[in-house]
Amino acid sequence: MGNGCSEREIFFKGRSIDLIVTGTDQDRLQNTVFSHFRQVNAIELKGIHDPLTIKDYNRIMMRVWGLGGLKTELEENDEREESSDEGQLSPLPSQRTLTIICVTKPISLLKQVDEFQFLKTKEKGIYYYDGRIQQWIICPSELALIEKNYPLLPLSRGKKLEDFTSLCFRKGVQKTLIRQLRHKFAPIDDSVIQKIEATNDMDQLDIWLDQVIVADSLADTGLISEEMKNR
Repeated sequence: MGNGCSEREIFFKGRSIDLIVTGTDQDRLQNTVFSHFRQVNAIELKGIHDPLTIKDYNRIMMRVWGLGGLKTELEENDEREESSDEGQLSPLPSQRTLTIICVTKPISLLKQVDEFQFLKTKEKGIYYYDGRIQQWIICPSELALIEKNYPLLPLSRGKKLEDFTSLCFRKGVQKTLIRQLRHKFAPIDDSVIQKIEATNDMDQLDIWLDQVIVADSLADTGLISEEMKNR
């Protein structure tokens, strides 16, 4: 027979959740990395010096399950047992989610599929467990360089962070160029805007920016074809 222990203190370390998001607007989140949010959403951030371990994961799950035991504001005021009013914290697991954002990939945990059941999704860098409380692990350094991932890409490392920084700088130059063109030569044909947005060569973008300053017409910038000049 094993050893017994009565009334052991469980929450002996770190009782708080990094962030709780409630009452989310599904329409606004539809094309974001947080489109899976429901009524109550717990977010945990694990940084470079705070990697996600199996013990950490167990503690996080205790906190997330504990959300279902919190009194709603109505219960605090009126001492009622339960409240189903819209906007209150739901005690139902199906209305809660957990998202763990890991700067360092938790390889050990993800490898133990039989135990933790986190599976790769069709989106690189996002792992999903379809449990009573739905859970996601997101690794920013593996995310694709697409707009929906922009909020988390600053947390990436190595080449992904370098690529994202370059992308942000390039987009900034493109927006500046378009704004200068519209200010000086409006209206601007859509084909010119599309040409700028499709150009990844920073040297070429810099050349166009310089030409806009000295050009007397849009034709002098080098941004339009001979066919468009002859229209």
